[in-house]
Amino acid sequence: MFWTGASLARIGEEERAISYLDQAISLGGEEHWGTAFALNSLAQIYNSKGHYADAEPLYRRGLAILEKVFGPNHPSTGMALNNLAGNYKNQSR
Repeated sequence: MFWTGASLARIGEEERAISYLDQAISLGGEEHWGTAFALNSLAQIYNSKGHYADAEPLYRRGLAILEKVFGPNHPSTGMALNNLAGNYKNQSR
C-alpha cells in the first residue's frame, strides 16, 4: 500500500495516493517503519498543497515511530526530522 501510494503521489495522483497511504497507515501499526514512511508521504502531499498545519502532526508521528524503530541517528530518522523542520519553516516557526 505504501509503495503504491508513494508512487501515485510522485506522478501527481494525490487523491488516489491519499487513499493508499491512509490504508497503509491503518494496517501498519505504530511500531512499523512502513507506517512512518506512509505518514511522511501523506504529510508531504499536504505540505505541497499548503496545508502545513495538517501536515505537522503526521510528520511528528512518523518521526516518533522512526526514533523508536531505528533510533535517533538513523538516516531515515534524520530525513523525517528534516521534513518536520521544513514544515516549521513553511509555517514561519
